[in-house]
Amino acid sequence: MSGRPNRHLGLTLALLVASCSLGRPPKGGTQELTDEQKKAIAALRAKVDGLVVWSSSRLGNHDLFLMKTDGSALKRLTEGDHVDWYPRFSPDGRRILFCRSKRGWVSEKDANRPEKWDLYTIPSTGGAAKRLVANASWGTWVADDELLYARRNQVILRQLGSGDETVLVDSTQVEALGGADLQNPYLSPDRRFVAITLRGAKRETGLFDLEQKRWVATGKGCQINWFPSGARILWVNPSGNGGSEVFSVPVAQGKPTRDFDYEEMRLV
Repeated sequence: MSGRPNRHLGLTLALLVASCSLGRPPKGGTQELTDEQKKAIAALRAKVDGLVVWSSSRLGNHDLFLMKTDGSALKRLTEGDHVDWYPRFSPDGRRILFCRSKRGWVSEKDANRPEKWDLYTIPSTGGAAKRLVANASWGTWVADDELLYARRNQVILRQLGSGDETVLVDSTQVEALGGADLQNPYLSPDRRFVAITLRGAKRETGLFDLEQKRWVATGKGCQINWFPSGARILWVNPSGNGGSEVFSVPVAQGKPTRDFDYEEMRLV
């Protein structure tokens, strides 16, 4: 999550749907909210005057959409045959970073094939998209002039001004990572650790210590991220039967502070 400090909250919902192998995106749609859901959204809106960006195929193609936290002011940001997904607000809230397929419909199953994706930005108010990085996916912001992203087995830090790239993690060089595909990388606020989701050779979430080159698994699931303080992490835990939960634990020195049971970890 990233947003305009003290003004906007960028809540990103990546609505990825598996390909039905016909070379076209499955059609999404809208769903009527229950009274309880409407009440919860109103309560959130009272606390946070923010914006939400997400990807959806509700209009036939997988595009980006923007709205206020109460669901109002819905706006379509991108339109076309490409797959646009995994949007992230820049720290100053002015731009949105996202992944775009190089051509037509590409399934989420190919999310870790960098030759199929590029990273783009678009103004948060809408406008023309600009390509920033070729052959990369899972892009996130570190600062307004720094990006973090994945190229299959590597997590890379890029300086936007110079274009210089630094490989922070290479799963083929770390025995504990076993050459896994790396997804959803997030650098800790102190820049000492990277939260990563593993796929392919391994399926788990965890924290990688950049100084000690040490991997600490935190659980299954995906979408691991840091709280702004860096003192907690959260991730999506698959609970079966099509459902998911959000887990969260406190961390220190790149690992959970102790062992936690199910109810202690369950946030949502």
